[in-house]
Amino acid sequence: MSWPIKYRALSFIVTVGVTLGEALIIGGPVALVAWIAGLATLTNAALWFAFGAALWSLGIGSYTHIAPPASGPNGSARVSQMKVNR
Repeated sequence: MSWPIKYRALSFIVTVGVTLGEALIIGGPVALVAWIAGLATLTNAALWFAFGAALWSLGIGSYTHIAPPASGPNGSARVSQMKVNR
């Protein structure tokens, strides 16, 4: 059984928000160092950072919510489809 669209959309929004936070933690200092080192202007560093963060977040969110794979990386079925041995 799949989730209703309301919960699926909410989960997607939460995933994108969390991954944007991760991108801010990782990419923010990198953009700041690039600006301080003179490798990029503040505007260019901010634009590249924003583009990279959006691409990162949407890439993770869309892969995990729009069309999740039917099997895991080792070929096993997803947990929701596995039979439980009792």
